[in-house]
Amino acid sequence: MRRRFHNLSLLWMLSIVLTAAPGCGSREETPAPSGAKTDLPSFLVIDIDSWRADRLGATRNGLPLTPTLDGLAANGTTFTQMIAQSGWTLTSYASLMNGRLPPLTETVTPVTLDWLDESEQILPEILGLYGYDTAAFPVDTLLEKISGIFDGFDTVGGQPYDQKEAASWIRSRDGAPFFALIHDQDLHAPAPPPPLEFVRRYHPAMPALQADNLPQIDRELQHQFGSGARQEHLIAWYDAALAAYDQRIADLLAVLDETGRRDDTVIILTSDHGEALFEHGKLGHGRMLYETVIHVPLVIVDPAKSTGGRSVDALVQTIDLPPTILERAGIPVAARMSGSSLLPLLDGGAEWPQREVVSMTNRQAVSLRGERYKLVFHMPEFHMPRPGEPQHTGAEASPADGWIAPTAVKELFDLQTDPGETVNLVTAKPQLADEMEARLSARLDEHLGVPGGGAIPFDAEARRFMQERGYWEVVQPHGPPKHQPSPKHPAP
Repeated sequence: MRRRFHNLSLLWMLSIVLTAAPGCGSREETPAPSGAKTDLPSFLVIDIDSWRADRLGATRNGLPLTPTLDGLAANGTTFTQMIAQSGWTLTSYASLMNGRLPPLTETVTPVTLDWLDESEQILPEILGLYGYDTAAFPVDTLLEKISGIFDGFDTVGGQPYDQKEAASWIRSRDGAPFFALIHDQDLHAPAPPPPLEFVRRYHPAMPALQADNLPQIDRELQHQFGSGARQEHLIAWYDAALAAYDQRIADLLAVLDETGRRDDTVIILTSDHGEALFEHGKLGHGRMLYETVIHVPLVIVDPAKSTGGRSVDALVQTIDLPPTILERAGIPVAARMSGSSLLPLLDGGAEWPQREVVSMTNRQAVSLRGERYKLVFHMPEFHMPRPGEPQHTGAEASPADGWIAPTAVKELFDLQTDPGETVNLVTAKPQLADEMEARLSARLDEHLGVPGGGAIPFDAEARRFMQERGYWEVVQPHGPPKHQPSPKHPAP
């Protein structure tokens, strides 16, 4: 019998992770095609890791940050309320691959992750059944080693991401329908920053620094300028990195033009999560579900549809993309996918039901986001010190220095009057908070026990990779943490 969530204040007892225990239930497969199709559209999905919704169409120092991306938006449909299913990459990619919420499991260790059910058909495998060539070009194929995240693709590019390799693969399709996923992390700390000369186009006051990645830059700026100027300089680095990546996307799109594939390729621009830039006193992502982290861009450019420059304000989510792609290709949508195809919105004039979107991050937070109101539960967490940081004792832990007490925190926001999520309305609107909590509990209960692929152990190389990428909440590089959550209460 499935265990039910009677009170979300106890949800922190469960490990919010990527998928549930193996061997539960059966899967619904997409039927194999009965005959070959020759008019299939191709798909180019460009995932710009850590890209915030407010950085589409943005300017800095009087210059547009993303002229290439803005040009695509001018020729496509922009979804202004796109919500990622998670605040970090692996969880969002689970939803992008299988078209449903990341399930829950009740047991996980800090050095393992659950992942996709090996018996489950995921998006690239379904497309492959219908004649598609599929390829993923990730920032680092160690992600594949950790999670099997790209196992369903015919081709997985080398590491690190090489745009020339992706361009060569597209050229070699010779008219065949393809599905290509590009995942780069130019905006993702601690990626190397763009050249100083490039940054100064957008922020002329940027000083010369003796650092080659954002964490080092952060420390050097803090030493030279203090907190205020440091924040402005770091945001400038982020914006310049996005502008530099925009130029690279222009080069990739030129390949579609030179091969004549632009007219039969649906281009999808999005992100698996955003990035906090000192809002709520935080820099980064992964352990939070504020709008800066889960509200991401989505632009779809379909050459078969005349939707140039149109904006859609309907609330959409990551799990809507797989059914959208399948329906656009004329392929039956897998029965287990819980997202909705966005084709009616692309066609214009469709009635879109009011909905609420569930997002979660690994063991730290879960949220229910509606058109206006949003409920967030922050779970107990501890901060793992990076190399060189002091090891705090329990007595020293306090919110002021970044440590969070081991108690769940519930927040309710009115996004219409408080888009920055600064006023917690739990006390002012207790009935609404309780109603949303009940709906969130019901949604989570639906996904507890959905079959998954089991725990994947983190070997030393995988742990080192995750540490370098800044996911300190996932691994324990120095043994058990100094701060342990309070003992778990028995479930009701």
